[in-house]
Amino acid sequence: MSRTRSCKICKSPTATIICKCCQSKTMTVCDTCGVPVPTIRRDGKPYKRARCSPCTTRSLAHTRRIGVKCRVCDNRKDETKQKYQVCPECQQITSICPMCNNVMPKYKKQGRLRLYCSNSCSIKSSPITSETMDKIQVARKETYDKKGRRSSDNKLARQSKPYFEWRKAVYKRDDYTCQYCNKRGGELHPHHIKPFATHKSLRFEISNGVTLCATCHRKRHNHIFIGRPRKPKPIPGIVQLSLPTFEE
Repeated sequence: MSRTRSCKICKSPTATIICKCCQSKTMTVCDTCGVPVPTIRRDGKPYKRARCSPCTTRSLAHTRRIGVKCRVCDNRKDETKQKYQVCPECQQITSICPMCNNVMPKYKKQGRLRLYCSNSCSIKSSPITSETMDKIQVARKETYDKKGRRSSDNKLARQSKPYFEWRKAVYKRDDYTCQYCNKRGGELHPHHIKPFATHKSLRFEISNGVTLCATCHRKRHNHIFIGRPRKPKPIPGIVQLSLPTFEE
């Protein structure tokens, strides 16, 4: 059963947004062959170009046959793919990254200039300052207030730059090793010996932090949900030891 609705122009009942009568009133001439073509689609959106269907098919076939025009050298070659805007010869042009002095392609696939070789070099070129972090914090709090939710000071503090610096310092002091199971690397969490919510003056004290792996951190906070718990794989011949406790 077809859905009935009213035409946007004449308000007559029709199955589409624009009826055939109103579409026929907006006719124009094809810029290639001179055949009358409509300017508005049946869904109400305008056509990008005044061109009939056969001429559009011929132009697409001609583009596939002669290739895409390169944005660097303005040459058409069959080897250039549709999603690439740079020919294979121009893709081999190299330049030097201003941050790490490594060799990199000079142009991207869309034909734009490549400024840096990687995302890490791009971040190093424009580091985030403390003023920018303060602006981000203010914008986050305004977003919470606009959505009608109470902005949590604890959540905003965990997204601040001092928290990231404190976490990095704790990891470096403990040599990226869990202080419970002595496992180095992997998924690490910074744990506050004195709780983060109740001891605000000790939030960014390095002596109040300790490095834990994800599994030991979940066992330490067994009353809350931290991430998705993984099923432990039993290892034959190894006895599981009890975890030591930190003073509160």
